[in-house]
Amino acid sequence: MKKVKILSELSLAFEKVPDPRKSWGKRYSLKALLVMATAAMLCGAKGPTSISEWGCSKSREELKQLGFRRGIAPCAATFSNVFRDLDSLAFERAIRNYFSPVLEGEEAIAVDGKTLRGSKDGDLPAVHLLSALGQSTCVVFNEQFVSSKTNEIKVIVNLLDGIKIKGKVITADALHTQKGFCEYVIDNGGDYVLTVKDNQKCLREDISDCFIGNSPPLNNGLKDVTKGHGRVEIRNYMMSESLAENVLLKWKGAKTVLKVVRTRDINGKLSQETVYAITSLDLSHMTKKKLASYIRGHWYIENKLHYVRDVTLEEDKSRIRKGNGSQIFAGLRNIVLNLFRLNHVENVAAEIRRMLFFPKEYIYYLQGVKL
Repeated sequence: MKKVKILSELSLAFEKVPDPRKSWGKRYSLKALLVMATAAMLCGAKGPTSISEWGCSKSREELKQLGFRRGIAPCAATFSNVFRDLDSLAFERAIRNYFSPVLEGEEAIAVDGKTLRGSKDGDLPAVHLLSALGQSTCVVFNEQFVSSKTNEIKVIVNLLDGIKIKGKVITADALHTQKGFCEYVIDNGGDYVLTVKDNQKCLREDISDCFIGNSPPLNNGLKDVTKGHGRVEIRNYMMSESLAENVLLKWKGAKTVLKVVRTRDINGKLSQETVYAITSLDLSHMTKKKLASYIRGHWYIENKLHYVRDVTLEEDKSRIRKGNGSQIFAGLRNIVLNLFRLNHVENVAAEIRRMLFFPKEYIYYLQGVKL
């Protein structure tokens, strides 16, 4: 298998996660449990039961290599009980620190939220998580729990505080098109590209006016066409730097506005959508194609993270909902996808199937990857 500075063994990152159990009666180390869970999920396991079954299929020697001194695999209840009590913030911090070297070469970070539908427990709402994904690597650099008593707007600053955004472009949907968030990004040395919808109705109308008639100075647009699976999508990008000065003063760092018209032809059925955006990026310092790539790249967080977690890794089907269990398993899924992406795996489902025929291949992923 072709591997992709070098990330150390994943087990070293797990050593920094505090064990919630008392030392008395503890049969398995937390590090070994997390290593086995990751290895099993690389091979297609979805939860505690399938992780335990995967472990039971291994020889005593292989289990000892995974960190189980007695060469005996834990039962499903061990994973359930330990992971529900695990400190989710400490676990996410360990993941973030492990993959942080990858961030150095990343240009743009996409931010979006996702609800774990299967985690709803009686009257308790489902767990909602906010993620930060690198657009070029498709690596998840941080993830934060969003309490039902708050919302993504208040959590996004904590999410980005955990990573270095200086010199990075932050892309987000219309929910985060807020004056305070723009100020935060600029004050921390980053740039932003934000979708504008009716939650900022006045701004949306101001941007729309920039593209009426021949309002100068209108930057010549860009056309992008993609085809595949019976679908043709045409994206027309129009860019302008003519937003009124009084509007620019309200949105710190704002320099350029965009209008994107998406036309889709799906097996002969046409549909059209118009999207507006505002950015702190200056067209005099970058190409129109590069700016357009940030807008399109934002949707990687939907297509290459949320969709894969739901469909391939069956996240929404998971009924893990006690304690911090759902958050811990979400973090484990991120680890699995990050390792696949850094090894240039495009088709995650096919790679998991391949692991069935090469049952010790997971070892290469656990040993770290070349960046």
